Amino acid sequence: MESFEKRFTDTLAIRGLSPRTQVVYVPMLRDFARFVGKPLDTVVPEDLRAYQRHLAVERQVGFSHFNQATCALRLFFRECLGRTDWPFERIPFQKKRRILPEILSQEEVARIFDACSNLKHKAVLMTAYSGGLRLGETLALLPSDIDSGRMVIRVEQGKGRKDRYVMLSKTLLETLREYWRRFRPLSWLFYGQTKQKPLAPSTAEKIFKIAARKATITKNVIAPTRSRRCSRPARRRSSKSQPARASARASWSCSTPGPRSNRHTRTPTASSPEAGSARTASSSAGATCSRSRSCATSSRSSCFRSCGGC
Repeated sequence: MESFEKRFTDTLAIRGLSPRTQVVYVPMLRDFARFVGKPLDTVVPEDLRAYQRHLAVERQVGFSHFNQATCALRLFFRECLGRTDWPFERIPFQKKRRILPEILSQEEVARIFDACSNLKHKAVLMTAYSGGLRLGETLALLPSDIDSGRMVIRVEQGKGRKDRYVMLSKTLLETLREYWRRFRPLSWLFYGQTKQKPLAPSTAEKIFKIAARKATITKNVIAPTRSRRCSRPARRRSSKSQPARASARASWSCSTPGPRSNRHTRTPTASSPEAGSARTASSSAGATCSRSRSCATSSRSSCFRSCGGC
């Protein structure tokens, strides 16, 4: 069984699937192996359908767990064992349920913010709600991702491994500047127990639950960073902006070589005259853009700390 798991893990890594997918798929393959009780290379399609009946009827798992297990098994037998002749269309998925989320009003969201006595906790929730960010996107932000010159937040490698920009409100910018002056984050904008590690997702969820309980929110809601279904849709970017973005990015700089420093060259420091001139040049490039402030025609002009009165 260990050899099959190793082969499956290698296949997931080669296909470029996320680490979270690997963590979910491998235990599901192990559970299937315990169910059939025989070597996986001797399994037939009827065994897969029997396992699906076991999940749906006996264990009565949710449609999400059922579909994840089906995806994992189809991928393993098709890619790892080469069972391309199997009738995979007879190994179906369950229909996904559509559930309307309970939406918080503006007054309820404001009560949650006011219930946060810790400034870092308030900044985390405000950033998630203001930008419509997911949990991983919020916690993966760097101080340099806050662009106060163009009033946008850069989200790198979000859902679907795509970069995008979201709007930065003035209220959130003021809160982040106050947070920066007090906590002085280095590598991560919202760090955990040490400044070299980001805040844990479980901690962010507890922050929201405690704040919602203090604000006497009775609706069945979860942390706002789990989904962007109710947020404003992102604007489409034009391919014409690629040359301008590439030229403007060359003049961008930031003091802290964070975890993604291998993707950009960050040479001048924030306190040096070179960094100031680079920020000024980049801000000018952003000002000449005739499109929306959320477009990507110019690079990040400056992080919020450069003009936060720090």
